[in-house]
Amino acid sequence: MNNMIAQSQKIATQIQNMIPESIFKNVQSTIKNMCVPEVKVNTALIEYTKPSQQITYPAIVSDMMNDMIVSVQEKSNELHKTISSCFQKIAQVNFQFSISDDFIKMRDRVLFFKIAEEIGFPVYLECNTELQDILIEIYKDNNNRCDKKKMKQAIIDYYNEDYIQCICNGITNVKIFNAERIGLLIQGIEVYQLGYCAAANALFITQMGGMIRDMYNELSKVHKFTRVEKKEIKKVFDIEKCDDNSEKVMLAEIISEQDRGIMIWYQVAKYFFDYTYKPGKKDIAEQPKRHMICHGIQTNFNTMEMFLKIILCMDILTELALRIEKKIKDEQPA
Repeated sequence: MNNMIAQSQKIATQIQNMIPESIFKNVQSTIKNMCVPEVKVNTALIEYTKPSQQITYPAIVSDMMNDMIVSVQEKSNELHKTISSCFQKIAQVNFQFSISDDFIKMRDRVLFFKIAEEIGFPVYLECNTELQDILIEIYKDNNNRCDKKKMKQAIIDYYNEDYIQCICNGITNVKIFNAERIGLLIQGIEVYQLGYCAAANALFITQMGGMIRDMYNELSKVHKFTRVEKKEIKKVFDIEKCDDNSEKVMLAEIISEQDRGIMIWYQVAKYFFDYTYKPGKKDIAEQPKRHMICHGIQTNFNTMEMFLKIILCMDILTELALRIEKKIKDEQPA
């Protein structure tokens, strides 16, 4: 939202810089001066009633009308030229904005989020990266439609072993997560490296809730949410039926604290609440669902696709944890 406001202000500044204030004053002045020439009624009546002047009356009227028409026409032409100049300047601003880097980035970002949502992959942190470019290219090559099979394979190829190891290193180096939890996560990573996706996934998805609680406990040290705030946040995220102490509400409160990347965090919340933390068998064929896995109902999570979706969710939680660490550090007295 802040980015959108800043962009609007930028456009307004461009218009002000390209169209001098004098032009707007000229428009105002032209409109103000665009009036019928003043004619004294009593003088006209006298001229009309004079017997000796009756024969010349049509000439007087004709001259007066001609003067009026010429004056209006001159002012109209002046107004037309001034307004045309304004529109030409504004058109230049719009043209420059339409091809600017900021506009292109915004357009691609929105399309990337649309693609990610349609194919059901939490890749939102890859905004403005090579993966975004790859998925958009596939989308355009397929007549502006998602080729889910090709896109999913592109994502799996993108997250190679080095990249996954980098994500795992990031997860295990966050100070907010307690030491015992880090130990469990390290075991999950080692199990995955041995090729046991299901075992790693089962462990990871149980620890996601603990990661959220660790973050929330730390965040509460600098901002303890009131009942009114909790109620409003639950309403915004459409989770009003959830208990205040649930992991979903905690995550919603953590996300509500983010002052940047509102588009990203909106999509993150939507994914977690629509898939990861939503009970029921809907979408169970393609999404790892915490409740269904923990209760032994879901059994199809022994795949690389399922692993990626879970590890990417953990990567998102890690990013939030790092932001909380920074927030706490920034608010500590010097």
